[in-house]
Order: sequence, then C-alpha cells, then structure tokens
Amino acid sequence: MNRRQSDHLMMIIISLTILIIILTYFIEINSVVHGQGVITTKDNAQLISLSKGGTIQDIYVAEGDTVKK
Repeated sequence: MNRRQSDHLMMIIISLTILIIILTYFIEINSVVHGQGVITTKDNAQLISLSKGGTIQDIYVAEGDTVKK
C-alpha cells in the first residue's frame, strides 16, 4: 500500500468516525425493559405486576429509601 492509498484510507476512517458521532447525537433509540418487582413487608412478600405497559418518566425513590403510605 503506497502513501496515497494509506492517506485515502485514513480519511475514510476519520470521516466515518465523525459521521457516526454526529448521527449518535441526532438518532434516538427506543428500548423496552421488562422486569419484575417484589415488595417485602414485615409479614410477607408481594409480587407486583402490570396489566399493560407504560413509560417510566420519573423515579422518586432511591435504593434503600424508606417509603411510607
């Protein structure tokens, strides 16, 4: 591979890298997360489930927080 081909290949790699960085800024990727939760009370454990899906917009508690009714 001569110098000209090497420079051409390097410009292609740099251009593709910059293009990918720009695209990651503008493209939004939606993802779906499935999970289960368990609330442990002093008496027993209860399973939590949803009948239909939704979007979590805010989480108001952190791990280890005490939640009161």
